Amino acid sequence: ARQALHRSLVMQDEHSSLFVQNEQSQIKHHIDQRFGDLVGIITEAAQAHAADAADRHNRLVSELGNLHQGFQTSLANISNRVSDLRMQTHSLEKLMLDRLLSRSRMMQSFDDPKTESHLEVTIEKAL
Repeated sequence: ARQALHRSLVMQDEHSSLFVQNEQSQIKHHIDQRFGDLVGIITEAAQAHAADAADRHNRLVSELGNLHQGFQTSLANISNRVSDLRMQTHSLEKLMLDRLLSRSRMMQSFDDPKTESHLEVTIEKAL
């Protein structure tokens, strides 16, 4: 009876050991599956994030290009306007000096038509 009890205990022990090994194997398989799923989800999320980041980067680069082009256009317009204003200022200065010279000559013709005034010489040099 002892041997039968011993064999029964050994068989139960082997059965329990096989059951535990089977359970461990199933748990390991389940963990491996979940880990694989998790890695897949993380990979998909990372790829989506990278694609979204690349898209945002491209949009920002495009917007910066547009801003740069607008800035260059504005700068060219300002430069042209400054040039125009310089030419207008120079023309006005020349016109004012011409009128001043004419007045000076007219007034001198009343005084002494033979001598050129110091003012006339200065104005002619400026022109």
